[in-house]
Amino acid sequence: MTSNYFEQFKALILREPKHALPMIGNENCDYNSFLYESKNCYLCFGCSFLEDCLYVNESVSCRDSADLSFSQKSELCYDSVDLNHCYGCYFSQDLDNCSDCWFCSDCIGCTDCFGSVGLRRKKYYLFNEPLSQKSYFEKVAFYKKNLNDPQIRRDIEEKIEGLKLKTPRPHMRGVGNENVSGDHVFHSSNCTQIFDASDCQDCHYLGIETSKNKDCIDVNRTIASELCYDTISCDRSYNCNWMFIAVGNRDCDYCIFCEQCEHCFMCVNLKHKKFHILNEPYSEADYHKKVAEIKKELKREGLYGENLLYLSQEA
Repeated sequence: MTSNYFEQFKALILREPKHALPMIGNENCDYNSFLYESKNCYLCFGCSFLEDCLYVNESVSCRDSADLSFSQKSELCYDSVDLNHCYGCYFSQDLDNCSDCWFCSDCIGCTDCFGSVGLRRKKYYLFNEPLSQKSYFEKVAFYKKNLNDPQIRRDIEEKIEGLKLKTPRPHMRGVGNENVSGDHVFHSSNCTQIFDASDCQDCHYLGIETSKNKDCIDVNRTIASELCYDTISCDRSYNCNWMFIAVGNRDCDYCIFCEQCEHCFMCVNLKHKKFHILNEPYSEADYHKKVAEIKKELKREGLYGENLLYLSQEA
Protein backbone atom coordinates (compact mmCIF):
# COMPACT_ATOMS: atom_id res chain seq x y z
CA MET A 1 0.00 0.00 0.00
CA THR A 2 1.26 3.47 -0.87
CA SER A 3 0.46 6.59 1.11
CA ASN A 4 -2.39 8.62 -0.39
CA TYR A 5 -0.47 11.80 0.44
CA PHE A 6 2.57 10.51 -1.42
CA GLU A 7 0.41 9.83 -4.48
CA GLN A 8 -0.99 13.36 -4.27
CA PHE A 9 2.53 14.72 -4.06
CA LYS A 10 3.56 12.79 -7.16
CA ALA A 11 0.53 14.15 -9.02
CA LEU A 12 1.38 17.70 -7.92
CA ILE A 13 4.95 17.36 -9.17
CA LEU A 14 3.70 16.12 -12.54
CA ARG A 15 1.13 18.88 -12.79
CA GLU A 16 3.36 21.86 -11.96
CA PRO A 17 5.66 23.43 -14.60
CA LYS A 18 9.34 22.56 -14.37
CA HIS A 19 12.23 25.01 -14.46
CA ALA A 20 14.19 24.45 -17.66
CA LEU A 21 17.15 26.52 -16.46
CA PRO A 22 17.01 27.05 -12.67
CA MET A 23 18.48 30.48 -11.89
CA ILE A 24 17.85 33.09 -9.21
CA GLY A 25 19.07 36.67 -8.76
CA ASN A 26 21.15 36.94 -11.94
CA GLU A 27 21.79 39.84 -14.31
CA ASN A 28 22.57 39.44 -18.01
CA CYS A 29 23.10 35.70 -17.68
CA ASP A 30 21.69 33.74 -20.63
CA TYR A 31 22.23 30.07 -21.38
CA ASN A 32 23.21 29.06 -17.85
CA SER A 33 21.73 26.62 -15.34
CA PHE A 34 21.85 26.27 -11.56
CA LEU A 35 23.34 29.76 -11.47
CA TYR A 36 22.66 32.14 -8.56
CA GLU A 37 23.41 35.80 -7.77
CA SER A 38 25.71 36.23 -10.78
CA LYS A 39 26.30 38.85 -13.45
CA ASN A 40 27.37 38.79 -17.11
CA CYS A 41 27.94 35.05 -17.38
CA TYR A 42 27.62 32.61 -20.27
CA LEU A 43 27.36 28.82 -20.16
CA CYS A 44 28.06 28.53 -16.45
CA PHE A 45 26.57 25.67 -14.44
CA GLY A 46 26.21 24.93 -10.74
CA CYS A 47 27.77 28.25 -9.68
CA SER A 48 27.09 31.20 -7.40
CA PHE A 49 28.32 34.80 -7.16
CA LEU A 50 30.16 34.86 -10.49
CA GLU A 51 30.86 37.97 -12.52
CA ASP A 52 31.98 38.21 -16.16
CA CYS A 53 32.70 34.48 -16.52
CA LEU A 54 32.47 31.96 -19.36
CA TYR A 55 32.30 28.16 -19.32
CA VAL A 56 32.57 27.78 -15.54
CA ASN A 57 31.08 24.97 -13.48
CA GLU A 58 30.73 24.14 -9.77
CA SER A 59 32.48 27.36 -8.69
CA VAL A 60 31.81 30.23 -6.29
CA SER A 61 32.79 33.91 -6.21
CA CYS A 62 34.99 34.02 -9.34
CA ARG A 63 35.45 36.96 -11.68
CA ASP A 64 36.70 37.57 -15.21
CA SER A 65 37.54 33.90 -15.71
CA ALA A 66 36.85 31.12 -18.21
CA ASP A 67 36.97 27.33 -18.32
CA LEU A 68 37.16 26.86 -14.55
CA SER A 69 35.87 23.96 -12.47
CA PHE A 70 35.52 23.55 -8.69
CA SER A 71 37.13 26.93 -7.98
CA GLN A 72 36.36 29.80 -5.65
CA LYS A 73 37.33 33.40 -4.95
CA SER A 74 39.57 33.57 -8.02
CA GLU A 75 40.03 36.20 -10.71
CA LEU A 76 41.46 36.38 -14.24
CA CYS A 77 42.06 32.62 -14.34
CA TYR A 78 41.72 30.23 -17.26
CA ASP A 79 41.46 26.50 -17.96
CA SER A 80 42.05 25.40 -14.37
CA VAL A 81 40.57 23.15 -11.69
CA ASP A 82 40.36 23.53 -7.90
CA LEU A 83 41.65 27.07 -7.52
CA ASN A 84 41.17 28.94 -4.25
CA HIS A 85 41.95 32.64 -3.84
CA CYS A 86 44.00 32.76 -7.04
CA TYR A 87 44.75 35.53 -9.53
CA GLY A 88 45.97 35.22 -13.09
CA CYS A 89 46.54 31.46 -13.01
CA TYR A 90 46.36 29.37 -16.21
CA PHE A 91 46.30 25.64 -16.99
CA SER A 92 46.67 24.73 -13.31
CA GLN A 93 45.15 22.51 -10.64
CA ASP A 94 44.96 22.56 -6.85
CA LEU A 95 46.34 26.04 -6.22
CA ASP A 96 45.66 28.08 -3.11
CA ASN A 97 46.47 31.76 -2.73
CA CYS A 98 48.63 31.85 -5.87
CA SER A 99 49.07 34.47 -8.55
CA ASP A 100 50.50 34.46 -12.07
CA CYS A 101 51.18 30.73 -12.03
CA TRP A 102 50.96 28.65 -15.23
CA PHE A 103 50.88 24.87 -15.56
CA CYS A 104 51.26 24.43 -11.81
CA SER A 105 49.82 21.80 -9.47
CA ASP A 106 49.45 21.55 -5.68
CA CYS A 107 51.03 24.94 -4.94
CA ILE A 108 50.24 27.26 -2.03
CA GLY A 109 51.17 30.91 -1.66
CA CYS A 110 53.23 31.01 -4.86
CA THR A 111 53.79 33.86 -7.32
CA ASP A 112 55.24 33.76 -10.83
CA CYS A 113 55.81 30.03 -11.10
CA PHE A 114 55.64 27.90 -14.25
CA GLY A 115 55.33 24.15 -14.66
CA SER A 116 55.90 23.49 -10.96
CA VAL A 117 54.46 20.97 -8.52
CA GLY A 118 54.15 20.91 -4.72
CA LEU A 119 55.67 24.32 -4.02
CA ARG A 120 54.98 26.41 -0.92
CA ARG A 121 55.46 30.18 -0.84
CA LYS A 122 57.89 30.25 -3.77
CA LYS A 123 58.57 32.82 -6.46
CA TYR A 124 60.26 32.64 -9.88
CA TYR A 125 60.35 28.84 -10.17
CA LEU A 126 60.45 27.06 -13.53
CA PHE A 127 59.78 23.31 -13.40
CA ASN A 128 60.55 23.40 -9.67
CA GLU A 129 63.93 25.09 -10.19
CA PRO A 130 64.57 28.58 -8.75
CA LEU A 131 65.67 31.33 -11.13
CA SER A 132 66.49 35.00 -10.94
CA GLN A 133 63.64 37.32 -11.82
CA LYS A 134 65.19 38.26 -15.15
CA SER A 135 66.01 34.69 -16.15
CA TYR A 136 62.57 33.48 -15.12
CA PHE A 137 60.65 35.94 -17.29
CA GLU A 138 62.95 35.38 -20.27
CA LYS A 139 62.49 31.61 -20.22
CA VAL A 140 58.77 31.71 -19.44
CA ALA A 141 58.21 34.21 -22.27
CA PHE A 142 59.60 31.61 -24.68
CA TYR A 143 57.19 28.93 -23.45
CA LYS A 144 54.16 31.25 -23.47
CA LYS A 145 54.98 32.47 -26.98
CA ASN A 146 55.19 28.92 -28.33
CA LEU A 147 52.27 27.27 -26.54
CA ASN A 148 50.64 26.44 -29.87
CA ASP A 149 53.69 24.48 -30.96
CA PRO A 150 52.77 20.79 -30.36
CA GLN A 151 56.33 19.85 -29.47
CA ILE A 152 56.70 22.67 -26.92
CA ARG A 153 53.34 21.88 -25.38
CA ARG A 154 54.22 18.18 -25.17
CA ASP A 155 57.54 19.04 -23.55
CA ILE A 156 55.80 21.12 -20.88
CA GLU A 157 53.29 18.40 -20.10
CA GLU A 158 55.92 15.66 -19.93
CA LYS A 159 58.03 17.67 -17.48
CA ILE A 160 55.00 18.35 -15.28
CA GLU A 161 53.97 14.68 -15.23
CA GLY A 162 57.51 13.72 -14.28
CA LEU A 163 57.43 16.16 -11.36
CA LYS A 164 54.05 14.86 -10.21
CA LEU A 165 55.38 11.30 -10.06
CA LYS A 166 58.22 12.22 -7.72
CA THR A 167 56.51 14.88 -5.61
CA PRO A 168 54.62 13.75 -2.46
CA ARG A 169 50.90 14.53 -2.50
CA PRO A 170 48.81 15.55 0.51
CA HIS A 171 46.07 13.18 1.63
CA MET A 172 43.68 16.17 1.82
CA ARG A 173 43.77 19.61 0.27
CA GLY A 174 42.64 22.58 2.28
CA VAL A 175 43.72 25.28 4.72
CA GLY A 176 42.38 26.83 7.89
CA ASN A 177 40.46 23.74 9.00
CA GLU A 178 39.90 22.22 12.44
CA ASN A 179 38.69 18.65 12.98
CA VAL A 180 37.70 18.13 9.34
CA SER A 181 37.80 15.16 6.96
CA GLY A 182 37.22 15.23 3.20
CA ASP A 183 39.03 17.07 0.40
CA HIS A 184 39.28 20.58 -1.00
CA VAL A 185 37.97 22.09 2.24
CA PHE A 186 38.75 25.60 3.44
CA HIS A 187 38.24 27.42 6.74
CA SER A 188 35.80 24.88 8.19
CA SER A 189 35.46 23.17 11.56
CA ASN A 190 33.98 19.97 13.02
CA CYS A 191 32.96 18.50 9.67
CA THR A 192 32.98 14.91 8.40
CA GLN A 193 33.47 13.88 4.78
CA ILE A 194 32.85 17.23 3.10
CA PHE A 195 34.19 18.07 -0.35
CA ASP A 196 34.67 21.30 -2.31
CA ALA A 197 33.43 23.24 0.68
CA SER A 198 34.40 26.38 2.56
CA ASP A 199 33.45 28.20 5.75
CA CYS A 200 31.25 25.36 7.04
CA GLN A 201 30.71 24.39 10.65
CA ASP A 202 29.40 21.18 12.24
CA CYS A 203 28.40 19.62 8.93
CA HIS A 204 28.58 16.08 7.57
CA TYR A 205 28.60 14.60 4.06
CA LEU A 206 28.59 17.79 2.01
CA GLY A 207 29.70 17.91 -1.58
CA ILE A 208 30.11 20.27 -4.53
CA GLU A 209 29.80 24.04 -4.16
CA THR A 210 28.85 24.27 -0.50
CA SER A 211 29.88 27.18 1.69
CA LYS A 212 28.88 29.05 4.83
CA ASN A 213 26.65 26.21 6.04
CA LYS A 214 26.10 25.23 9.66
CA ASP A 215 24.71 22.04 11.21
CA CYS A 216 23.78 20.49 7.85
CA ILE A 217 23.93 16.88 6.64
CA ASP A 218 23.80 15.44 3.11
CA VAL A 219 23.54 18.70 1.17
CA ASN A 220 24.92 19.72 -2.23
CA ARG A 221 25.20 23.06 -4.03
CA THR A 222 23.98 24.82 -0.91
CA ILE A 223 25.17 28.14 0.51
CA ALA A 224 24.50 29.88 3.84
CA SER A 225 21.99 27.38 5.20
CA GLU A 226 21.51 25.96 8.68
CA LEU A 227 19.93 22.81 10.10
CA CYS A 228 19.18 21.37 6.66
CA TYR A 229 19.17 17.71 5.60
CA ASP A 230 19.25 15.93 2.23
CA THR A 231 18.93 19.02 0.01
CA ILE A 232 20.22 20.23 -3.35
CA SER A 233 20.41 23.95 -4.19
CA CYS A 234 18.79 25.03 -0.96
CA ASP A 235 20.56 28.34 -0.31
CA ARG A 236 19.90 30.68 2.62
CA SER A 237 17.48 28.27 4.26
CA TYR A 238 16.84 27.18 7.84
CA ASN A 239 15.56 23.83 9.12
CA CYS A 240 14.60 22.47 5.71
CA ASN A 241 14.65 18.81 4.71
CA TRP A 242 14.41 16.92 1.41
CA MET A 243 14.37 20.07 -0.72
CA PHE A 244 15.35 20.70 -4.34
CA ILE A 245 16.06 24.12 -5.89
CA ALA A 246 14.41 25.94 -3.01
CA VAL A 247 15.98 29.21 -1.86
CA GLY A 248 15.37 31.32 1.23
CA ASN A 249 12.96 28.96 2.98
CA ARG A 250 12.38 28.17 6.63
CA ASP A 251 10.86 25.13 8.38
CA CYS A 252 9.87 23.39 5.14
CA ASP A 253 9.95 19.72 4.10
CA TYR A 254 9.62 18.02 0.71
CA CYS A 255 9.44 21.19 -1.39
CA ILE A 256 10.58 21.86 -4.96
CA PHE A 257 11.12 25.23 -6.69
CA CYS A 258 9.91 27.14 -3.62
CA GLU A 259 11.26 30.54 -2.68
CA GLN A 260 10.96 32.57 0.53
CA CYS A 261 8.42 30.20 2.10
CA GLU A 262 7.84 29.23 5.71
CA HIS A 263 6.13 26.15 7.13
CA CYS A 264 5.35 24.49 3.82
CA PHE A 265 5.06 20.72 3.32
CA MET A 266 5.03 18.79 0.05
CA CYS A 267 4.76 21.95 -2.06
CA VAL A 268 5.89 22.87 -5.56
CA ASN A 269 6.50 26.29 -7.19
CA LEU A 270 5.42 28.48 -4.27
CA LYS A 271 6.81 31.91 -3.48
CA HIS A 272 6.38 33.95 -0.30
CA LYS A 273 3.85 31.52 1.22
CA LYS A 274 3.22 30.25 4.74
CA PHE A 275 1.39 27.20 6.10
CA HIS A 276 0.77 25.38 2.84
CA ILE A 277 0.40 21.63 2.30
CA LEU A 278 0.32 20.22 -1.23
CA ASN A 279 0.06 23.86 -2.39
CA GLU A 280 -3.14 24.43 -0.38
CA PRO A 281 -3.29 27.09 2.39
CA TYR A 282 -4.07 26.19 6.02
CA SER A 283 -4.43 28.09 9.25
CA GLU A 284 -1.41 27.77 11.52
CA ALA A 285 -3.16 25.39 13.92
CA ASP A 286 -4.62 23.24 11.14
CA TYR A 287 -1.27 23.17 9.35
CA HIS A 288 0.61 21.61 12.26
CA LYS A 289 -2.21 19.15 12.91
CA LYS A 290 -2.33 18.07 9.24
CA VAL A 291 1.45 17.74 8.95
CA ALA A 292 1.48 15.50 12.01
CA GLU A 293 -1.23 13.35 10.39
CA ILE A 294 0.71 13.08 7.11
CA LYS A 295 3.95 12.22 8.88
CA LYS A 296 2.19 9.49 10.85
CA GLU A 297 0.87 7.92 7.64
CA LEU A 298 4.25 8.19 5.92
CA LYS A 299 5.92 6.50 8.89
CA ARG A 300 3.35 3.71 8.83
CA GLU A 301 4.13 3.10 5.15
CA GLY A 302 7.90 3.28 5.75
CA LEU A 303 8.23 6.43 3.65
CA TYR A 304 9.02 9.11 6.21
CA GLY A 305 12.74 9.78 6.26
CA GLU A 306 13.11 8.75 2.62
CA ASN A 307 13.62 11.35 -0.07
CA LEU A 308 10.16 11.43 -1.61
CA LEU A 309 11.38 13.77 -4.36
CA TYR A 310 13.48 10.94 -5.76
CA LEU A 311 10.93 8.22 -5.06
CA SER A 312 8.26 10.20 -6.91
CA GLN A 313 10.32 9.90 -10.11
CA GLU A 314 10.36 6.11 -10.01
CA ALA A 315 7.96 4.19 -12.21
